[in-house]
Amino acid sequence: MSLYKIIPKESDLVIKSRRCIADQQSLNPDVIGKDDCCELGEWLHGEGKLHYGNLNAFRELLINHAEFHLEARKIALATKQNTHLEIEAMMKDGSVFSILVLKIASSIDYLNSGIKDN
Repeated sequence: MSLYKIIPKESDLVIKSRRCIADQQSLNPDVIGKDDCCELGEWLHGEGKLHYGNLNAFRELLINHAEFHLEARKIALATKQNTHLEIEAMMKDGSVFSILVLKIASSIDYLNSGIKDN
């Protein structure tokens, strides 16, 4: 599996979240908060862990991905409370959420370089 194909799919969560904010809809925090339900999470907790779980780069990606979903859960909870200004602040550039999106992409690069070295 190409991890680079997953980055846009993780970004879909960001797009969906922004669309819900604009439409004043809520997101399901119980689903979004799970880091093993998306394609990347399934890979990380399954095949990826089996083959690369010993690599620091893998563990870094696993942690960043889990933190991303925890932050996404906070945003989903905020959509249920209709605090849209708060949600926008939680997702703006420089926010924890946006930094975690970048960390996932960086961690994927790091893991890919570690895989090539092995």
